[in-house]
Amino acid sequence: MSREGDRIQSPVIYVLHLPFYPPGIDFRPWAVEIEGFRLLRWLAFRLTRRVPARSVLVLTHTPLDRDLANDCTAGTDIAVFQSRTESKLEAIADIAAAFPKQEVTWFGPELAFAPSDLLECVALHHGSTANHYTRTSGLPELVGCEIANPKLLAAIGRLDYESGAPDPSVAFAELMKMRKEAPSSEQIRAAPFDVCEHYGQATNFPEIAVLTRHDADMARQSLVSLPKDYAFEAILNWVSAQAPTYLPPFIGGCSSDGWPTILYVESWSGYSGAAECLRGLAQGLSPLGFRQFAVIGVDGLLATRLRESGVSVACPNWEMNRNTRSVDDLAAYAFEAVKPDVIHFNSPPGDAFVRHARSMGVPIATHVRMATLNAWAELLAKSARVIAVSQFVQRKLEAFGIPAKRIDVVYDGIDTEQFYPGVHDKRAMRSQFGIPQDAFVVLMIASLNAAKRHDLLIEAAARAIKYVPSLLVVFVGKDGDLVLRRRLGRHASARGFSDRLIWLPFQQDIREIEAAADVLVLCSDNEALGTCVLEAMSLEKPVIVSDSGGICEVVEDGVSGVVIPAGNSDELAQALVRVAKESEWAVVLGRNARRRILNGFTLRHYAEQTADILRAISLKR
Repeated sequence: MSREGDRIQSPVIYVLHLPFYPPGIDFRPWAVEIEGFRLLRWLAFRLTRRVPARSVLVLTHTPLDRDLANDCTAGTDIAVFQSRTESKLEAIADIAAAFPKQEVTWFGPELAFAPSDLLECVALHHGSTANHYTRTSGLPELVGCEIANPKLLAAIGRLDYESGAPDPSVAFAELMKMRKEAPSSEQIRAAPFDVCEHYGQATNFPEIAVLTRHDADMARQSLVSLPKDYAFEAILNWVSAQAPTYLPPFIGGCSSDGWPTILYVESWSGYSGAAECLRGLAQGLSPLGFRQFAVIGVDGLLATRLRESGVSVACPNWEMNRNTRSVDDLAAYAFEAVKPDVIHFNSPPGDAFVRHARSMGVPIATHVRMATLNAWAELLAKSARVIAVSQFVQRKLEAFGIPAKRIDVVYDGIDTEQFYPGVHDKRAMRSQFGIPQDAFVVLMIASLNAAKRHDLLIEAAARAIKYVPSLLVVFVGKDGDLVLRRRLGRHASARGFSDRLIWLPFQQDIREIEAAADVLVLCSDNEALGTCVLEAMSLEKPVIVSDSGGICEVVEDGVSGVVIPAGNSDELAQALVRVAKESEWAVVLGRNARRRILNGFTLRHYAEQTADILRAISLKR
């Protein structure tokens, strides 16, 4: 907490929650300006007039948001709390543990749309009904607030979820269901606060009012010049502000007169291996005569890197996966402004862009970089060509019912001029990350989900360390499943290995941590390909991969890396020991690995093969 939380004396803690935005996204809806103030500061001043300032916490999930919150609340007694987790439920549980005797109420920046005295009214209702849990009803989703007492929060904290902690309201509903099915001595009281009944005003509000769904101008139009004690005016203004839809300009890119014209559509812009491959494709196509445009849901690292690669990018800064008039207007605008010859999807985009492409006769090319295809069904059925990143994915597509004649296999490629041996000094990078210089560093780059098999590497490393005492495992990637993170921590502790693990978040320049490693491991189940493996090979790093996905089509066992049976921790442990003990062999593996990349997996190979496909389908219009 950036300002001492021990000053909070109120029986109720008011938590203003700034939702987690994944790494690589710059846009923050609460940073828009309202009457000369950022929305967050404007809301903070409103809160300090309605509730004791020292009872308000701003809950953040990243250093960027923490710094923004500190800036916006400067000059107030509002405290800022940076969570150790991405989960709102777990973060609220942390706050409840820090203040065990107080009620906790939470709300988002969307509270700006609610009646100005709502918090006070809900707190009064909560106390007068002796509720354990209170939630507002009658307002759009996210506009209201929720409040719970310490006993209930403690009970929620003891629940163990199979995959990640849910939203608090889902957790409370689950707990109430459990109590009804197996009654305890004390039932949960949860009478909601009916907003329309309280204010004596029934209105047909939109189902959800999310700041990220509209531009800063819409938020400003909705929230300025409100009466001091307004009831519903902000929400009604927000509804009227939906027309006209904000249509973002296409910014950056080159002025090539070549053809065909490509329109990339990516509904989200968290940065991942798939996003990096899209960026690489754009970079590779730029010198081949293509005019490139992109619509990216939220501005951030992907939009920036696409612009640097010669793409003209438009970012509406709201979610594009909803079936709303705003998304439909955006799709119509993009097609009219760009006049694409082909539209390219890197992920399922929602209906609007697919529908407009079909109605205008624009062929669809879909890049499939995943092995699970259920979410892709409609898009795949309407695609002129489907580009699979490996033969493994091709087999998955054919089993899913996609005709082989519509599938092309194009492996992702690496910019070998960016990923080359010695691009970063190994000793310097180890110092930067706090890694001992004499350690044997095993690197795994993967988001935290069960299919990536972090547990397998922990098990193998715990065995290999008997023969390689300096072994150290570094996990890099977005946290994802936080329950899994705790289970992995317990597993490592049980194996006596927890002090040999380093967890690092998303890295903007992945080459830095790759340079610090001795070997890279990707032991996932059903990995479509694995960009990080190709990058490490280009850096002349030895790699160890499993045979269950597409990357074993690239890595030649015993020549340009090591391929192990999927799920076999014994084989993985033996491979780690051999790479550590036979340093000359490891060097040969690394050199062969880069040679393998240069001979067929470069950015040029990737771009030229994809260019042939895009030209072919655009000529058939």
